[in-house]
Amino acid sequence: MSPESTVSSGSFDINKMEMSEVIRMYSRSSYQHPLFDPLQDGKAKEHRRDDAASPISNSDSTLGILQDLGFSQSNIDSEGFGKKLPLWSQIIDNYGDRPVVLGLERCQAYRETVPVAKRIVGLAGLFSSGTNVMHHLLLNNCKPPEGGQKPQRSFQWQVPWGKHHPADTRMKYAARDREFLNQTAVLPVVTVRHPITWLNALCRHGYSLHWDHNPDLCDATLRLDQAVHAKFGYTNQSIVYDSLIDVWKDWNLAYFQQRKYPLLMTRLEDIVYHPKQVVEEVCHCIGGKLHSDRPFSVFVSSMNDGKGHGEHRSSGLLSTFVKFAKPMKELSDKFSNDDWDIVKTVLQDDSHLLSSLNYRMPKG
Repeated sequence: MSPESTVSSGSFDINKMEMSEVIRMYSRSSYQHPLFDPLQDGKAKEHRRDDAASPISNSDSTLGILQDLGFSQSNIDSEGFGKKLPLWSQIIDNYGDRPVVLGLERCQAYRETVPVAKRIVGLAGLFSSGTNVMHHLLLNNCKPPEGGQKPQRSFQWQVPWGKHHPADTRMKYAARDREFLNQTAVLPVVTVRHPITWLNALCRHGYSLHWDHNPDLCDATLRLDQAVHAKFGYTNQSIVYDSLIDVWKDWNLAYFQQRKYPLLMTRLEDIVYHPKQVVEEVCHCIGGKLHSDRPFSVFVSSMNDGKGHGEHRSSGLLSTFVKFAKPMKELSDKFSNDDWDIVKTVLQDDSHLLSSLNYRMPKG
């Protein structure tokens, strides 16, 4: 009998857990989050495999990564992207040379505490942050651990308290048709998007976020001087944020600073540029592994596929692959002076959220 099948308790009692928690990020340099105690015993660490730890490429061509994901040169050319592919150096300038998965050191505690048959991954993230893409990747590429549940049950498209709802709704609310799930047994996987591209996307399609702005004038102003009223399904009352960039910061920071239960945070950009490595890490966290009997399946339709995502959508993976590599300075230069000043002011005190995610912000 494997060690993972000998867990005696069927419940996940966070109040009885004692675990060292460290956030590692896989970039050129590691960062120690101040809210987490460093592991003193190296044996307790969750180790990343050598192939996943290596930098993306020494070559400045991105054709190889697309070919690894199943795209041929003729596919790329027929879609009109042959001459538009970004260089690796452009991607590194924006996001660093390696994918980021925060919270891997808590995976061992999750596996030791939650029985194999009860392990569930649930997606969480702000609007337009890649939750549906991540769900597709896990559902089609991760084989749950032996004795675990079927993929459709193991990989939930949202955490039971609602994927867009703030972190503090956990254990206080159950989304419709998710009341049957044991919330304490769910491993949240939170997807995050770079604030610069997220602000642009939300200005054009705000989902349940409402503020005084014109979606047709986003290139002129995001109106970050306006308060945002967020309508989440768990309450009839709006949550009011000081601005749209405050929504990004406050919502993500709540999960980032969470210490009471295991969770993972991933970047949407890594789902685009390093999907296999990211999925492998998440899959391993619950004791699973990638399917070895079939090719890795990527998400090739809209990156925001699903109901309620509006018409301002990407045409697919290739389009997103190109779009996300645009220099951040080029995007931020379109912000009005007032908007950019607000972004800098809000994010200058983000409790190391940006640096831990290895998100680079343009200077100026």
